[in-house]
Amino acid sequence: MRIFYVITKSELGGAQVHVRDLMRAMKEKGHTVACMSYPGGWLEDEARAIGVQFFPNYFFSNTLNPFRLLHALDVVRQEIEDFHPDLVACHSSGAGFMTRLVVKKKIPTVFTAHSWGFTHGAPFVRRMIAVIAERWVSKYTSKIICVSDFDRRLAEKYGITKRAQCVTVYKGTVVPLVAPTHVSNTKKIRIISIGRLAYPKKYQLLMRSYAGLPAYLKDQSELILVGHGPDETRIRKEMKGGMTLITDAGPDRVRSLLQDSHICVLLSKHEGLPITLIEAMSEGLPVVASRVGGIPEIVDANTGILVSNTEESVRSALKRLLDAPHLRIAMGDAGYKKARDVFSLEACIERTVAVYAEVIRETLASHHESVSLSKV
Repeated sequence: MRIFYVITKSELGGAQVHVRDLMRAMKEKGHTVACMSYPGGWLEDEARAIGVQFFPNYFFSNTLNPFRLLHALDVVRQEIEDFHPDLVACHSSGAGFMTRLVVKKKIPTVFTAHSWGFTHGAPFVRRMIAVIAERWVSKYTSKIICVSDFDRRLAEKYGITKRAQCVTVYKGTVVPLVAPTHVSNTKKIRIISIGRLAYPKKYQLLMRSYAGLPAYLKDQSELILVGHGPDETRIRKEMKGGMTLITDAGPDRVRSLLQDSHICVLLSKHEGLPITLIEAMSEGLPVVASRVGGIPEIVDANTGILVSNTEESVRSALKRLLDAPHLRIAMGDAGYKKARDVFSLEACIERTVAVYAEVIRETLASHHESVSLSKV
């Protein structure tokens, strides 16, 4: 099978890591794989490293600039004609919209929604535009994969798709075969937060909450922020004692940092299904996270603490875990088991392959039926 992956940006992020993992798995299964994205980022390097053909689209963006949109559509059309895929797999709203508008289901097309543009908490105008756009191109989609049940229900609520057209497939990560031992090389209790330094992440809330902890807890702990993005300058200005920002960490470094940490925190205005939390749980870390989007499907009372986006709620959760090493270990153990049983990369790949196969079967059956009817 020839599979054509499309994603708007190639910069390092959860969606890009997911696409890289899928491309690598499909290539190892003997399929011919190609990828289109805005060039010059992490995903382009990864695609070339694993032997996947990379098609640059310099006009991909999330803006509504008609000049860029028309040129992006033209590039998509040309490269798909050159590659002749059996299946198109779209990721991210911008590229997913443009690609489906070009393909129009003439080729089986799967769209993976990592988080809807009309999700709760997103700006009103953006939500309305996203609803109109997704309703328009959903008719050109063979199957929609949502990364959480929350997003699947949201799609049904806004009339984007019918239940039969939409399926939940959790993102997955590599889970160590042996449970982590909770031995860290750091002398202090390390709190780590990983993600893009931009909306909808709420790093300032985390920093204020940490700064307001009792002095004895700050003396025995440290806060590590990992990521890059447009808010970097502002975040650096607001950092206080005991806080460190790391902006150059790739996936391997992130894993190493998680292994040397004790608590993982992710605060956000809205989310789909953040892979960062799954990675943290796979390394045996308890999690503190905002009660938004698909996060409650990852984090429960056994694996961490869900919080509202207030300083009081976040500070209370941090204090509870900092004061109780046995609770951190118990939640970390439960998180590892949940990551292993529910969110493994193997399970994610298996379910995604099943969706691809179903779409191909349905397309072939539909084609056979149309040919048979034409003979009547």
